[in-house]
Amino acid sequence: MIQLPSITGSAGKVKQAALYDIKDKWELSQEEKNALALYATDDVDDTYAIFWKMLDELPETELKLIDITMKMACEPVMYVDVPLAQEALDEELGKKANALSKVGIPADEIMSNRSSRNSFESSALSPDEGVRTDWSAGVCVLQG
Repeated sequence: MIQLPSITGSAGKVKQAALYDIKDKWELSQEEKNALALYATDDVDDTYAIFWKMLDELPETELKLIDITMKMACEPVMYVDVPLAQEALDEELGKKANALSKVGIPADEIMSNRSSRNSFESSALSPDEGVRTDWSAGVCVLQG
């Protein structure tokens, strides 16, 4: 396995702990935001160094693809019919709320694979009532 730090001369992912410290958090402290900013800056520095090391080996077509991809990310252009998008979102949220009320399992339990499996298996809802499960594939489908 090629170790990128050995190619670029960088120290590798030295700031990765910032990602673990914020797992499952919705609100970040200023200290956590600063740690993420340092992680992102380190990531940019590593990416920049890797790019320059690889530049001589990249074909022209790959460089054009990189250019197009970067422009799509940095200069996005998308036209959205906001009222139509809001209507579609409201419709989907309504369907979700309806499905959750039929199942009778809290949404936070469904969001976890392990607890959703346990909740569905212990619920009063049977497959005949619109839930088809195939746990070998890790799938639970609400029908109707």
